[in-house]
Amino acid sequence: MLIARTGEIANGWHRLDDSAPIPEGGDIIISHRRLNERLQHETAHGRIGLEVANDIDVGDLAGVLARLTLIAVEFPSFADGRGFSIARRLRHLGFNGELRAVGPLIADQLSHAIGSGFDTVEIPTALAERQPAAHWLAALTTVTTAYQGNTRGRRSILEARHGG
Repeated sequence: MLIARTGEIANGWHRLDDSAPIPEGGDIIISHRRLNERLQHETAHGRIGLEVANDIDVGDLAGVLARLTLIAVEFPSFADGRGFSIARRLRHLGFNGELRAVGPLIADQLSHAIGSGFDTVEIPTALAERQPAAHWLAALTTVTTAYQGNTRGRRSILEARHGG
């Protein structure tokens, strides 16, 4: 299930397996390992999405960010927050495309994901059966304050208290 701040949305992207040939068209998500191969494939049409692990050095992507439309950051578990830091760094580097969190996040993390710079969250089917889109939207409106400011202009609790 793919979730945005407005609820469940359709996924128009196709995740390409590392062993599959790069198609001539279509919007594909490729692994970081195949990025150079795709960027050199000048005749291919369609948008490029990149899937990265949550331990990637974001600085390695700085030179190609303008050519990417989507970056999907893997979350191996809901307890591993490194992907949130990656999202913040990508936004600070000027990435304006879609940032997608991919993995077993939980509904309570949607607000933090959006505040970190993510546009969408893609969760496994089994998790989506336990936490449908309505749960995610309810969680988004339940928690409206945070200890940290975010990339979307939300002030921290401390800043709000002191009028900052």
